[in-house]
Amino acid sequence: MLGSWVETGNILVGKLTPQVAKESSYALKHRLLRAILGIQVSTSKETCLKLPIGGRGRVIDVRWKCEIKVGDKVARRHGNKEIISKILPRQDMPYLQDGRPVDMVFNPLGVPSRINVGQLFECSLGLAGSLLDRHYRIAPFDERYEQEASRKLVFSELYQANKQTANPWVFEPEYPGKSKIFDGRMGGPFEQPIIIGKPYILKLIHQVDDKIHERSSGHYTLVTQQPLRGRSKQGGQRVGEMEVWALEGFGVAHILQEMLTYKSDHIRARQEVLGTTIIGGTIPKPEDAPESFRLLVRELRSLEGSLIRMNQNFSSMIDRYKHQQLRIGSVSPQQISAWAKKILPNGETVGEVTKPYTFHYKTNKLEKDGLFCEKIFGPIKSGIYA
Repeated sequence: MLGSWVETGNILVGKLTPQVAKESSYALKHRLLRAILGIQVSTSKETCLKLPIGGRGRVIDVRWKCEIKVGDKVARRHGNKEIISKILPRQDMPYLQDGRPVDMVFNPLGVPSRINVGQLFECSLGLAGSLLDRHYRIAPFDERYEQEASRKLVFSELYQANKQTANPWVFEPEYPGKSKIFDGRMGGPFEQPIIIGKPYILKLIHQVDDKIHERSSGHYTLVTQQPLRGRSKQGGQRVGEMEVWALEGFGVAHILQEMLTYKSDHIRARQEVLGTTIIGGTIPKPEDAPESFRLLVRELRSLEGSLIRMNQNFSSMIDRYKHQQLRIGSVSPQQISAWAKKILPNGETVGEVTKPYTFHYKTNKLEKDGLFCEKIFGPIKSGIYA
């Protein structure tokens, strides 16, 4: 408790750590509970943070002020969260009909996609409560009392606030709950009326200063050859489908090519671009397929499918279908047998899975020619893959 006086041995932070105990260490009644009812008796050890010897003082609360920035995350009470995209001066913000500027403007696309219209009722009811100096406590699922109960309550309170404050913009019968607001930079009204109100807005712990992360080079995953994910592993930033759409909207073709090839899973290009950057010269173009496309081909082969014709090998398929339409087709058993005879750089053949096992039951080692065989699925040595 804040302000409490603490001495040596007092608990500052209480903590219990779960312990894994042997069956023989349980008491008799606990063994019966486990055997008859299947109840797992949990044991824990006290690992509290206590004041060390010779220490004493008072409990204080240390806080610091973090001003909101572009990139910080805020949320409301209906499962909707937003990212601060821009901060404008107060004189440039939209303002109401009585001259007061608004504090925040939210994207309306966040309402129909989440199907949580309760945030609109909370927003409008908060405006009515601030004008009438009232507090409301609404029971959930109040529609069981009366149809459209929430809508009737909100509109009736807005109507009362309109009468008491003599502000006609609070409740306009043409578009109840909405109002005309004006552009702070140009001074003219916006084309459509907008919902205004006072909802609860909570600042989340996800702050942009804590999420800034960069990576020049590092480790890559063995399967896709893409950078690892996760800040703790010095991973890269994920560029997903919607991020690619956003960059395509700006027409940045070269930046997209760099992100999806040099900085991702194009093995040859990312190896050559480092040396070219150091000694100078023309950066090589990633003309062949990235590793993710090769992974797709291998997965299709495991399902007895392919993107190539029967008389073509893997390398020629990349060039032939570079600017053409790809089609998935079935393969013959002879072609599957030919794929299984792939030659490794050390001269050995890959082989095929002949045992439906993963580990040997006696030695607990990987089963040879099994489902986890390193010779077939790799890697058997650094840089050598099946």
